[in-house]
Parts: sequence; structure tokens; C-alpha cells
Amino acid sequence: MNSISKIEPTEEQQQIRQLHELLARGQQCIIEAGKLVAAMVDRNPRVFETINQSSPHLSLNLLANLERVGRGLLHGALLFDGSPGARRLLAMPAAAQRKLYVTKFKVVSLVDKKPTLQEKPIQKLTPTEVRRVFTPDNKVRSVDEQLQQLKGQPVPAPVVVPRRRYELRDDKLVVFTYAEFTAATLEYILIELKRRSIAGLRDEIISRQITRPPSLTARPSAADPS
Repeated sequence: MNSISKIEPTEEQQQIRQLHELLARGQQCIIEAGKLVAAMVDRNPRVFETINQSSPHLSLNLLANLERVGRGLLHGALLFDGSPGARRLLAMPAAAQRKLYVTKFKVVSLVDKKPTLQEKPIQKLTPTEVRRVFTPDNKVRSVDEQLQQLKGQPVPAPVVVPRRRYELRDDKLVVFTYAEFTAATLEYILIELKRRSIAGLRDEIISRQITRPPSLTARPSAADPS
């Protein structure tokens, strides 16, 4: 009777499995960090300022995204996925993010001038396919709707969804896309805008004092021979 030898995984296969395990643990750590940030915010709505002062590399955007992950408002995997499809999901509510991130989409494309149907996960959609699959208001198009586009209807202009939802520019808040703000985030933003506004006013006063010409009506000093 011939014995059946067990096929051992190659070194590369072992490393791939190890990579998946590490990433899974890392994503769980991100979720736990988000829950911790959310709990800290509940105790102290101004904790972002404290964290940022002691750890400047932890930016307002990062802390806000961690809080959103901890509260279940942002799918944690999107923090690391820069694909065109994942960027589109950032503009959607968390429930839609979680559902669509594991969905296989039916995508119609032209191969040798013939319509071809493929199934692709969100991570493998090209920018053109993202525009074909999603409407401008982020609804998923059916196969028939995609075929109508390929028959001559123009594809809508791309909807640019930046990785950052917002940023602070001097003493202004600039919002790029759909954004949910917690009370702690809004309070931190207001504090930071006030600080920048005061700093800008102080710099302007100092600048004017330095560049102000001497008064023409100044009286000569006693040591002045004139």
C-alpha cells in the first residue's frame, strides 16, 4: 500500500499566510485604538488637543478617523486602502462601506469592441470602472445601465473623492467631501481655528510694528545738536 505524502507549504506560502495574520491583528489593533480614542473623548471632549501636543504626528485627521472607527462610523480597512474604489467608499455611510467593501461588482467593459461582463472586488476596480459602476450620488448601476453607457451615453465626469475629508487652512475649515463630525472633533476644530486666528493677528501686529516708519512729528532729543 502506497503512503500518501503530505505536501508541505512553500516558504512563500507560509510568508503569505503570516502576512494575512499580521494584517488581521493590525486591523484589530486599529479598532481597539479607535475604541480607546472614543472613550477618551467621552471623558474629555478636548483630549485631541492634549494628544496632539504630546504626539504631533497624531494629526487631527488621524485622531478623528480613529474615533470614527471606534464608534463604528468608518470601516477600519479603508484607513489602509488607497484604491480608487476604496476612495469612493469614503464618501458613503459606514454601513454601506462595510457592505460594499466585500462585494463583487458586475462590471461591463469592452473587449475587442464587444461588451464583456466581469466580476471584480472593489479593490480591483479601475478609475474608469468606478465611474461606470457608481452613479454620481454613489448608487450602484445595474448591468443594463452600464450597457446603456457603452452604447453611446457619455460616462459622467469623475467624482473626485480625496483621502482627506477636510483640512484646516490658516483660520479656515475646508471640507472636501461627505464628513461626519463628532462633538469632540468640532470642539477641537474651533479651538484650533481660534488659536490660529489669534496667532495670525499677533503676527500681523508685530509685522506692522517692525515696518512702521518713524513718526514725522517726533521731537528731537536733547542730545540732538539741531
